[in-house]
Amino acid sequence: MGFLLRKVRANLWYSAIEHSSESLPADPIADITTSLGNALSLWYVHDDHSNLEDVVLALAANTTAVSNLDTAIIDATVISSGGFELQPTRGNTPVMDAAEDHRDIVGLKASDLVTIGELFAAHADFDRRYTRRQIRELIAAAIRDKRLNPSDLDNNIRQHLRDRGLL
Repeated sequence: MGFLLRKVRANLWYSAIEHSSESLPADPIADITTSLGNALSLWYVHDDHSNLEDVVLALAANTTAVSNLDTAIIDATVISSGGFELQPTRGNTPVMDAAEDHRDIVGLKASDLVTIGELFAAHADFDRRYTRRQIRELIAAAIRDKRLNPSDLDNNIRQHLRDRGLL
């Protein structure tokens, strides 16, 4: 069934995982906030992780700066087995060929966010940090390969690339 990826602040989760015998602290839940419409945005990663860099690029290209990107990745069956409905939706990213790899968990209630947070704390891999340099290289390669139009990026990202001779 594949995996689901979410951008997180790993430092919030490490503390929660270290104290896993206790209730999940509130801070990590900040990474599990919904958009309007009671949906939680995630990115779908194939079983073989063949599109992992594509979804990281999709996330990074939709930010305001080139910076480290921490992710959590969880088996999609963990989420669906928890009774949550995954719906394919077009992702908000300027990387058009990756936009179809987006999923929403729909129909959420406030209490569901705690349950999802607990599922992430118990089952997700938080050891995937993409450095600023890796993010810069992913974005620059996507521009070179004509997968990403620089004009679709935030001004700060374009300036960062110009300053390094990549644009």
